[in-house]
Amino acid sequence: QDVQLEHATGLSSEWTIGANGVWAVIDGVLKHYADTGLDPKHIWIQKDFGQDYTIRADVMMTTWLNDDLSRSGVMIRCNPEADSKGSTEMALNLMFHDDLNSVDMLNDHIEWTSKSDYAWELNQWYTMTMTGAGTLVTGSIVKTGTADVFELAPWDKATNSERIGYPGLAGSTQIGITSQFDNVEVLVNGSVVFSDNFDVAVDVSNWSLY
Repeated sequence: QDVQLEHATGLSSEWTIGANGVWAVIDGVLKHYADTGLDPKHIWIQKDFGQDYTIRADVMMTTWLNDDLSRSGVMIRCNPEADSKGSTEMALNLMFHDDLNSVDMLNDHIEWTSKSDYAWELNQWYTMTMTGAGTLVTGSIVKTGTADVFELAPWDKATNSERIGYPGLAGSTQIGITSQFDNVEVLVNGSVVFSDNFDVAVDVSNWSLY
């Protein structure tokens, strides 16, 4: 009695899980848990969308510490191959970052954008959108289901175009931080070319516990 079973499934074959972090689909939502302090923690859609595209996803933080290592969100141009410094899974990211008043963009192992002031809440869904077009990267966030969109300052740096690769999601570096993701979409020229809401048709009978 008083036991709740959650249905856990695997991701579709189009997703690739990076080297770090625990990722699992539970009851139709992708959940991430930071089991180590290793960075980065990425999961990406291993399909060729070209260099310039948009990713959009709902993101919710369920635990948090006010710390630089606390972060989670969406990403573009994740490269599984080693870069010139020998680092893998480098990408451009749009993430909750540092405290409950910041959403920032990060070029992995290169630099953060200037701090963006945006007050957000735990256990609340937010829709994050990130677009890359050459050296220009833009991002926005809105409380899911509302219309008050916060646009981050456009980020135009030559180093942004050095990133090539796949769209995906970014988990936290801070150990113990948990985040959730849903309704992922990739858009090219304004049209949705990939979507995943992590809902899997299941045929599971009722369980009798003894």
